[in-house]
Amino acid sequence: MKETNNQSVLASFHVNGFDEHNRSLDWIEGTAKKIGAVINLNTEGRWTRFAESFEIKLNGRDSGIIYRITISQSHKQTKFLAQRFDEIDLNEKNAKIIMSAFPEIMHYEVNWFDLRSSEWRGVCMEGVRDKSKPYWPGDEIVSVMYALHNDLRSCFDKNMDTLRREMAQALIVYWFAREMPGEYPFEYSLNQICEFIENLESLQKTSDKDEFQSLFNESLKLSIFNTAEKNQNNIGRI
Repeated sequence: MKETNNQSVLASFHVNGFDEHNRSLDWIEGTAKKIGAVINLNTEGRWTRFAESFEIKLNGRDSGIIYRITISQSHKQTKFLAQRFDEIDLNEKNAKIIMSAFPEIMHYEVNWFDLRSSEWRGVCMEGVRDKSKPYWPGDEIVSVMYALHNDLRSCFDKNMDTLRREMAQALIVYWFAREMPGEYPFEYSLNQICEFIENLESLQKTSDKDEFQSLFNESLKLSIFNTAEKNQNNIGRI
C-alpha cells in the first residue's frame, strides 16, 4: 500500500467553507503524528457513489495490537452542509439534528489484525461516544484513536464491551506471535496476560454497576500495568 504524509489527507478531504469539518481533519492529522499512526489514502474502504475513503493504522501502545480505522467521507453531504454552514450558529440542539440528517459526513469502521488468519476483525467503538451530547464525526474519530492507542486501559471502560471481547483473543495471539509494542521488548509474562484476560472476562459477565466498579479498581492493580509503565519510561511516554 502507498503511504502518505498526513498533510495530503487534509488537502484531499478539505471542504471549502466547512470550517468545523476541516478543523476535525486537522485534529485527526495532529493526533496521528502524536501517537505515531499512519494515514493511508490508498485504501479499500467501503465504496459508495459520492464518497471516498482513507484509513489510519496504529498499534496499541502497550499491547502491540495492530488497529485500522477506515473512514469514508461523503462529498455530496459535506458539500450540502458547506453551502450554508456560515449561516448557522452551531449549538447542542441544532448540531444533534444536523448530524442525524447527514450521517455519512464521516463514517468510520474499526478493525484489529488477526495474526491467526491474516484477516481484519471488526471492533465496535461506539462506547467512546457520549450519547447525551452532540458530537462532530471527526472529533469522535480522534477519541477512537486515543482509545485504541491506550487500549490496555480504555478496554476497562464500561461501554467498551466489544473491545474487551476482542482483546481477550488478540492479546494472547500477539503474545505467542512475539509481536512487540513499538521498538521495545515484549516483556509481559504469559501469566500476566492470562491474569489480565481473566479480569476482562469478569468485567464482561457483570451487569451490576457497583460490582463493575469494584472489579475495575482491582484490575488497575494488575502487575501488567507495572511492566507497561517501565516500558513507557524506557521509550518515552506518549
